[in-house]
Parts: sequence; structure tokens; C-alpha cells
Amino acid sequence: MRVGDSLKVRIMVRPDDNLIAWTVEFPATGRRFSHSTWQGMLLAPEDLMRSRPERVPRLSREGEARIAILGYCDGQRTTREIEQAVLRDHPNLFSSPEEISRFVAQVLGRDTE
Repeated sequence: MRVGDSLKVRIMVRPDDNLIAWTVEFPATGRRFSHSTWQGMLLAPEDLMRSRPERVPRLSREGEARIAILGYCDGQRTTREIEQAVLRDHPNLFSSPEEISRFVAQVLGRDTE
């Protein structure tokens, strides 16, 4: 590599999974290098167990909370009305109304249009 040589760089980011992958290519030589944070991640045994195809998954507490929140998304209710309904109908989703409100905002921001 010399001053003035060009590079091709491709970066893929999946923030929800904390993954970043990148490829660097040197067009002049054709050399290419790839790496990702996945290749450097340490996986716990329970993470590996979750990936087994014969595993029978159950919803986590967070999954149940997401379903409850998304169940109110009917194309009629406003974000405020959904938050109020979740606070009214599911006061024990999290330890405080503030945490519930934050989670509702996160779910609606991520999983709705």
C-alpha cells in the first residue's frame, strides 16, 4: 500500500445485536480482509443452547411485555393512548411507571411505522 492508493471498505452494523462487520479491499492488489465483532464474541453456554433447532422456546418477560404493547397497535390509538392503556392494564410489567413508559416508547419506536 502506498500513499494515494485507494481502498474499498464495506461496513455492516446491527445495533440491536451489538454486531459490526467490515471488509477492506485493496483494488490494486486484490487483497481483501474481513472481520467482525462476532468473531471476537464470547458466547455463554445458555447463548449456544438458544440456537439449538430442537429447543422449545418460551417468551421471556420482555417478550411478553412486547406482545402486550404491540397488541394495542390497532391503527386507531395514539402513542399516548397506548402508553396509558399499558400503564392501566399491565402495571407490573416493570418496577415503575417510568420504566414502563420508556419500554413502551422503545417498542413503538422500533416495531411500528
